[in-house]
Amino acid sequence: MSNDDTDDELAALRESTDPGTRTATKVESGEADEFVTDLKEAVAEKQQKGAQRSVSIWDANIAGLLDALDRHPDRLEESVSQLADDLGRDVDPDSYDRSELLRLLILLGLQEGAPELEDKWRTAVGELAKEQL
Repeated sequence: MSNDDTDDELAALRESTDPGTRTATKVESGEADEFVTDLKEAVAEKQQKGAQRSVSIWDANIAGLLDALDRHPDRLEESVSQLADDLGRDVDPDSYDRSELLRLLILLGLQEGAPELEDKWRTAVGELAKEQL
């Protein structure tokens, strides 16, 4: 196999694994993705003025971690900064709080642990944004 063939295969693999590709292929082929539709509806509901937007979890160990980080804001800032860098996101230093830490942890968890779920969620959010233009 020549280098050109390998390069072509790598390019095809990259294209097939780009975010949104799997979902876009299903939609283009005429397969409706009911989950993406449900995601769009759920996100749209949460975007409505007055909608409950908070999320809560019940976990003593994580609650303890967050309490300790509240007492050590330098560590909280360092953690938020590192997560933002890992995700390639710009975060306003004024928003370095436990909420931002949890938001970034969830995003990183989706990206690393459930990339197909993240892909569908991002597709739904993107489609919703286009519809709202």
